[in-house]
Amino acid sequence: MHLFCRLMEPIKVPACSRGKSGNADSDDSESEASEVENEDDPASRSVAANRMRCDVGGGLTLDSAETRAARLDALLGKQFEEAQVAAAEHVAMAQEDVCEQPTGALDEFMASMAFDVKAAAEWPLLFPGSGKDGLQFHADFEGANLRRARLQSDGGIEVLLCGDTNRSSFSQWFFFDVEVTRPCILRFRIVTYVKPGSTYSEGQRAVTLSGDAGWRRDGYDYAYVPNRYIIGDKSRNYTLAFTLSLPRGRTRIAHFYPYLFGDLLADLRRVRPCGDWLSVQDIGPSPGGRPR
Repeated sequence: MHLFCRLMEPIKVPACSRGKSGNADSDDSESEASEVENEDDPASRSVAANRMRCDVGGGLTLDSAETRAARLDALLGKQFEEAQVAAAEHVAMAQEDVCEQPTGALDEFMASMAFDVKAAAEWPLLFPGSGKDGLQFHADFEGANLRRARLQSDGGIEVLLCGDTNRSSFSQWFFFDVEVTRPCILRFRIVTYVKPGSTYSEGQRAVTLSGDAGWRRDGYDYAYVPNRYIIGDKSRNYTLAFTLSLPRGRTRIAHFYPYLFGDLLADLRRVRPCGDWLSVQDIGPSPGGRPR
């Protein structure tokens, strides 16, 4: 597939100015090890042993450790329910007639090769901008990383993502909104991936949020294939393509269930009154100018 991409006329895109070109050998894995506190540290144990109590209203007082345990049980229960739903969906898909399944990656790759470069230059710009024909994109909220969206000649959506701040000018995640004036089915093609493999090829699905339904796994006909884009000085890029059935209104689309800096601050505000075991201090602004 890579050889075929090299033989075709490339679609050139300038590098994203938001990311910072770094060492190509730097660690850009999709999941990075997070820093955690050392539970074996004596100071940490002494803090944990200081069982602070907090008033939860209604005259009921609970130990903070018990509260955390209850929240953990609730979280595990929610994950168990989600796993059951996913397993049921997997069984239902396996029972379908194999002949009815789309060829997926091959079809998507051939469709991307069929685009004419000159015609691609005329694709209508949906973002930045006010959209077109009842279709509009938004990235005006915390964590959004949409750089550009265009309406392709086959009705699909070409999506370019902003590069991660202070990384090597690319991103392995996505977070943006799409708004439609009537229910519709859209094919999204995110063309800024650089890794040869993806967990989307192994069954991962994006998550969406619309209305009051809450976040859920969504989408079908996923494909992850090489493309003919040259983005900045990177000539080997990949496309993640998937289809969504969108309801009328605004839908938020994400790589995974988001947990943002604002969510962290809200959680800290909720647990801080429980006792003096939590210390919060400002360590300076982030690269985007936000406190942290």
